[in-house]
Amino acid sequence: MMERLDATSELLPDIGETLVTGSHLPRHSDHHRSLLSGTVIQGPVFFLEDGTSALSLNDALMWAKVNPFSPLGSGQLIIPF
Repeated sequence: MMERLDATSELLPDIGETLVTGSHLPRHSDHHRSLLSGTVIQGPVFFLEDGTSALSLNDALMWAKVNPFSPLGSGQLIIPF
């Protein structure tokens, strides 16, 4: 049988703001680092010809506008368009 809870009951949840720190939460396992800047890429990723090196799509577009060859020095063209 269910009983009514009054406002002073200890079974009620805490009222107020709950703060959670995220420094110990697991990271997503498929993050990639930019070959040019070394920072973690947030957003679309462009993979280079070796299959492991990556650039952000924005960096790949900017690189291809001024230099059509891969930043790996392999001589291959990159076409992120």
